[in-house]
Amino acid sequence: MKRVRSSKGFSTIELLAVVGIIVLLAGILFGVSSASRAAANRADEAGRLRQIFVAIALYEEDNDRQSPISLVDLVPRHLPASVLRNPSDARNSLNLTDWPANPWVDSWIVDPPAVSQRRTPHMNSYAYLKPFSARFPAGRTWEEFRQNPRVGIVAGLGLFQCASEPTVPGCGYGKDRPEISLGQPAFNLAGTILTVRMDGSIYTRTRKAPARGKLGFEQLFFDMMGRDVEVSVNPN
Repeated sequence: MKRVRSSKGFSTIELLAVVGIIVLLAGILFGVSSASRAAANRADEAGRLRQIFVAIALYEEDNDRQSPISLVDLVPRHLPASVLRNPSDARNSLNLTDWPANPWVDSWIVDPPAVSQRRTPHMNSYAYLKPFSARFPAGRTWEEFRQNPRVGIVAGLGLFQCASEPTVPGCGYGKDRPEISLGQPAFNLAGTILTVRMDGSIYTRTRKAPARGKLGFEQLFFDMMGRDVEVSVNPN
């Protein structure tokens, strides 16, 4: 007498186990993909910073050792405009077409109008130390800092993301001086900061969310970090 096999298919427990395994594998693959994408973005940012660093040196050679006032002065002779636009910059979604030539320079009381109100027809995702010269401590000069290998010269802003909070949904932008702040970085930014220093080395930091600590030119270019910034040095 032949036995008849059951054709009921998978049980509920078996289906749940299969679904659980699929979800687990998807989570692992998503994590690997996200980590790979973040590493690729950091490598791209470092490459752009090195291109800008070389362009500044070439500009100085062509101009009797005088440094450019703004990074946009490098375009187009020493640097393609596309290098200054990081594709990962969160501000891309704002669809702005008139960007400050010097991101983070918006203190109209301190910064000269020739620096703070300059415009550029393309997005600039990089802050440059020289436009902050008016904010340097008394007796300190750009020429002095240019000779210090540990001081930052250009900081990348493209890998920041807005750390949304219930009180500040999305990106928090200042509204005190909209004619100057147009396209400025938001004040609630978190993420990876890469800075190329005067000797060409890359300085990497992570700004944690919620990002409430100060993030001014001191934190971007000098070794004076806020409590919410972890510091690691990449000598390459």
